[in-house]
Amino acid sequence: MKSLFPLVLAALVACVSSAAPTPMPHVFENGDVRLAFTLDLPEGRGPFPAVVLGHGSGFDSPGFRGIRQVSPGAYGAFDALRRERGLSLLEVYTRGREHEDLYQLAEALIEWDERVTMWRIRHYKVVARVIGDQVVGTQGTPVEVLGKMIHHNFFPALWRARNQLTARAKEEESADGV
Repeated sequence: MKSLFPLVLAALVACVSSAAPTPMPHVFENGDVRLAFTLDLPEGRGPFPAVVLGHGSGFDSPGFRGIRQVSPGAYGAFDALRRERGLSLLEVYTRGREHEDLYQLAEALIEWDERVTMWRIRHYKVVARVIGDQVVGTQGTPVEVLGKMIHHNFFPALWRARNQLTARAKEEESADGV
């Protein structure tokens, strides 16, 4: 598993350097088999990191299981490096120019988390559209549970840091009489 961290971290950094993805619907046909899917491609030239999630399996798909497996380790690697440098999470942002690599990695983790959330939203909406939003899904999970998962973040400390930075800026404004 540790050997995946450099690859995951490189993919996360690549996410940050690209613009928001543009959904592109596609269809693959082979004889009687027709597979419809959507590619979310960032602007610019590739290659781009990819996450493939199988249809009809959602949170239980091999792709999403992989996301759940590597995400904590990716944050763990970031956090270990941050601690090694003796920085608080807020200092990664307030001293970002001095620690550009950590700052970029923190932003890549946020981007990863955001893209997973966008997938969760799409997954919930597709399921709700197809079978309804107040029923039990095909895997025995109530659809409303999918809706609640939209608010789950892999990296809550990074999201809290944003709230803390905003609160700090407002305190400084108040102190300056602005």
